[in-house]
Amino acid sequence: MALLLMFSRPLLKLYIGDEAASTPGLLDAATDYVKIRSLSMPTSLLLGVLQAALLGAKDSVTPLVAIVYSTVVNVVGDYVLVTRFHYGLQGAAIATTLAQWAATGALIPVARQKLLKSHNFDLLRRSDAADPDTVTSSAFLSFAAPVLTLILGKLAAFGFMTHSAAAVPGQPIPLASHQIILSLLFFCTPFFEVLSQTAQTFLPAFLAPLNEHVRTRKAADPKYDEHTDAAVVPWKLAGQRVATKLLVTGLASAGLIASAA
Repeated sequence: MALLLMFSRPLLKLYIGDEAASTPGLLDAATDYVKIRSLSMPTSLLLGVLQAALLGAKDSVTPLVAIVYSTVVNVVGDYVLVTRFHYGLQGAAIATTLAQWAATGALIPVARQKLLKSHNFDLLRRSDAADPDTVTSSAFLSFAAPVLTLILGKLAAFGFMTHSAAAVPGQPIPLASHQIILSLLFFCTPFFEVLSQTAQTFLPAFLAPLNEHVRTRKAADPKYDEHTDAAVVPWKLAGQRVATKLLVTGLASAGLIASAA
């Protein structure tokens, strides 16, 4: 947030290029929008983490309620600030920022109640090394690395597309067209994003007992071979079938929705 508040104008100018930046009013409007939207940065990470944690806890209702809060605040904010008070682009940015804060605020009380044993965040409490629920740094990094790679890939893809659109002559029409196409895609994404969320929520619970069974048997018998265990083989095959069906369904629906958009 601080970085965007201080350096949004030179960063935007570098990002969209000199030709787009020289379009009258474009850089000024973009700078105003980014500065206002940057005020929601403190909520961005927290909102995503809370949504994922609640979905992992099989609670899909609370994130839905949070989206309702966000939608209502955004629609009302756009109407009041843009239509009634004529704040234009700044009004739209304020409405979106308030909507993100509202969604995050709606998730925090439920997350404290459902996800935390002590019902508080215990940010300064030291973890007990003997606690079986403690996650080691190496285990966390092994999980976080693929997720970070995925996020960086998304950022790179959308970033290069926007940068390329800004380099097309005849601004601001190419940038506006690019934004409309992206908006159409994002409007359609919930139809296949739900498959991703479902897989992330249910597949670990489907496979975790199997992994625990194998660890227990290996601890009891060093010669234990999971590949010959009559309980493990069909369980693994069932898990692979579920994962494959989800993957195929996801790829097919993503291709259809992206083509339609």
